[in-house]
Amino acid sequence: MKRRDFIFATAAALPASPALAGTAQSKSDQEIVRERMISVIEQLESGQGWEPSATVAAKAFVAWQMRKALGLELPDRPAAQMHVEFQHMNFQGYRHSARFEQDRAAGKHYAIPPMERALD
Repeated sequence: MKRRDFIFATAAALPASPALAGTAQSKSDQEIVRERMISVIEQLESGQGWEPSATVAAKAFVAWQMRKALGLELPDRPAAQMHVEFQHMNFQGYRHSARFEQDRAAGKHYAIPPMERALD
């Protein structure tokens, strides 16, 4: 799934007016939105054979977080966990680079975002 397609699919799944999302929607509208969100999650979880593993891992991580937020059953963790491991590996590589030293000298202090430190 292309990034643009994901953004449009997610936007289509959301209610038209967030202010009215709580009480004004009927139960059937909420169920429709939930079904659309599940459809987006399933699209994210279906990795394509040509996609790089980092892309598959990032999509699985997003799907995992969306499932968790919606209270859905969580799938097997390996693909989503792979994203967390990639983040740590990339950050460790950055910490051992000249760019890290330049950033630190410039007063910049980067860290892995809390959401991406672990699945739980």
